[in-house]
Amino acid sequence: MPPISAPRTGPVRHETAPSPDPTKNHAPVTVLSVNVNKVAVLRNSRGGAEPGLEAAALAVLAAGAGGITVHPRPDQRHIRPADVDALAALVRGRAEFNIEGNPFAPPRGEYPGLLALAART
Repeated sequence: MPPISAPRTGPVRHETAPSPDPTKNHAPVTVLSVNVNKVAVLRNSRGGAEPGLEAAALAVLAAGAGGITVHPRPDQRHIRPADVDALAALVRGRAEFNIEGNPFAPPRGEYPGLLALAART
């Protein structure tokens, strides 16, 4: 297996695919964003800190993905609010960070609600 290279740095750029017809506009290229929720589920089911979400996100970015996706839930079975904060800081300026979820789910315990979580990150 080849070694994992360092994640790319710098601002996120959306590139365009070359068009066979130079007189036409270029079509946008789809950017892969990997959902790391299952890594969090595995960590949470084991109790503890392994596997590490930040290490998983770095591996995903080093492999060439253009973003990280999370889906926090009020029951915190997957990604937790602290994970969202850490991952947002990790990808800032180097990749897209997508937060998906139910905007109508009310705050519960440490979960501040999806919109509040998105606003703070």
